[in-house]
Amino acid sequence: MCPLPKRFFDPVDSIPAKIDSFDDCRWMLPDASRMLENGKPHSLIWMQPVEAEFLWECVKKRPRGTAIVEIGRCEGGSTILMGAAKNPEDALISIDIDPVDDDQCLEMIDHFGIENIQLRIGDSGRCDTSGVDGVGLLLIDGDHSYNGIVRDFENWFPLVVPGGMILMHDVNRFGAGQGPWKFYSECVHMEKIEPIEIKQTLALLRKKPTRRPG
Repeated sequence: MCPLPKRFFDPVDSIPAKIDSFDDCRWMLPDASRMLENGKPHSLIWMQPVEAEFLWECVKKRPRGTAIVEIGRCEGGSTILMGAAKNPEDALISIDIDPVDDDQCLEMIDHFGIENIQLRIGDSGRCDTSGVDGVGLLLIDGDHSYNGIVRDFENWFPLVVPGGMILMHDVNRFGAGQGPWKFYSECVHMEKIEPIEIKQTLALLRKKPTRRPG
């Protein structure tokens, strides 16, 4: 186990020397033994274990050789998880308008030897997407307002390859999940999309393959 400097995230005294499987990511997940002042468990990944494991599996199962785009990284836990799950040569582009601690995230990326990750700062719903193509997995977990999700989707969905995955987090009818739920409910009826599965509040959709004429 190797220690790393602590900043906003302070869940453990040390982290693994490497990540070979999802089990090596569990130290980043919510733990009832580590509580914040607001009564919530602190974590580096703001997902439940079943959601985080599903995210790991989706990275592994996306179309081979495709890029990953993450909208909303906060402290970078999901960035680290997906970076460790992907092949080293595949690109991961993470976008956040106001990330919490990119310095710590970069230290962890270096610590685990994760390659081909870009940490971008900006408005994911309006930023320039030129130079990005072949997206096999799009994770939408930034602005949770309905309009914000629509902007993110419209800006990035055209870059998703046929058969590529779209993941939406916090898809539920309550609180901050109302925006994601409303848009997800519309997505399932879109001609180019097919719903696949929901793990708690992490919803998976797929861009339908292009039909060949004849």
